[in-house]
Amino acid sequence: MGRTALAEFESVVAGLCVLTLGDFAAVLRRSRLSPIVDEASFIKALRAECDLKENTMQSMDFVV
Repeated sequence: MGRTALAEFESVVAGLCVLTLGDFAAVLRRSRLSPIVDEASFIKALRAECDLKENTMQSMDFVV
Protein backbone atom coordinates (compact mmCIF):
# COMPACT_ATOMS: atom_id res chain seq x y z
CA MET A 1 0.00 0.00 0.00
CA GLY A 2 1.53 3.29 -1.09
CA ARG A 3 1.45 6.58 0.76
CA THR A 4 -1.51 7.90 -1.20
CA ALA A 5 -3.52 4.73 -0.64
CA LEU A 6 -2.63 4.74 3.06
CA ALA A 7 -3.71 8.37 3.45
CA GLU A 8 -6.99 7.62 1.67
CA PHE A 9 -7.55 4.57 3.87
CA GLU A 10 -6.90 6.59 7.03
CA SER A 11 -9.34 9.30 5.97
CA VAL A 12 -12.07 6.74 5.17
CA VAL A 13 -11.55 4.90 8.46
CA ALA A 14 -11.68 8.19 10.39
CA GLY A 15 -15.06 8.91 8.78
CA LEU A 16 -16.62 5.62 9.88
CA CYS A 17 -17.98 6.62 13.28
CA VAL A 18 -19.18 3.19 14.38
CA LEU A 19 -16.14 1.21 13.18
CA THR A 20 -14.82 -1.32 15.71
CA LEU A 21 -12.15 -4.00 15.77
CA GLY A 22 -14.93 -6.54 15.32
CA ASP A 23 -15.67 -5.04 11.90
CA PHE A 24 -12.10 -5.69 10.80
CA ALA A 25 -12.37 -9.26 12.13
CA ALA A 26 -15.65 -9.84 10.29
CA VAL A 27 -14.19 -8.57 7.01
CA LEU A 28 -11.09 -10.74 7.41
CA ARG A 29 -13.20 -13.84 8.19
CA ARG A 30 -15.34 -13.16 5.13
CA SER A 31 -12.18 -12.75 3.01
CA ARG A 32 -11.39 -16.42 3.55
CA LEU A 33 -14.37 -17.29 1.35
CA SER A 34 -14.24 -14.32 -0.99
CA PRO A 35 -10.69 -12.90 -1.19
CA ILE A 36 -10.14 -9.15 -0.99
CA VAL A 37 -8.34 -8.12 -4.16
CA ASP A 38 -7.47 -4.48 -3.42
CA GLU A 39 -7.77 -1.62 -0.95
CA ALA A 40 -11.02 -0.38 -2.46
CA SER A 41 -12.80 -3.69 -1.86
CA PHE A 42 -11.50 -3.77 1.74
CA ILE A 43 -12.85 -0.26 2.35
CA LYS A 44 -16.15 -1.20 0.72
CA ALA A 45 -16.45 -4.22 3.03
CA LEU A 46 -15.72 -2.08 6.12
CA ARG A 47 -18.36 0.44 5.04
CA ALA A 48 -20.87 -2.39 4.60
CA GLU A 49 -20.19 -3.61 8.14
CA CYS A 50 -20.74 -0.10 9.51
CA ASP A 51 -23.91 0.37 7.47
CA LEU A 52 -25.39 -2.70 9.14
CA LYS A 53 -24.82 -1.17 12.55
CA GLU A 54 -25.87 2.40 11.75
CA ASN A 55 -29.42 1.30 11.03
CA THR A 56 -29.77 -0.52 14.33
CA MET A 57 -27.72 1.62 16.72
CA GLN A 58 -29.73 3.06 19.57
CA SER A 59 -28.58 4.82 22.65
CA MET A 60 -28.84 3.01 25.95
CA ASP A 61 -30.32 4.95 28.83
CA PHE A 62 -29.56 3.94 32.36
CA VAL A 63 -31.87 4.76 35.22
CA VAL A 64 -30.16 5.14 38.55
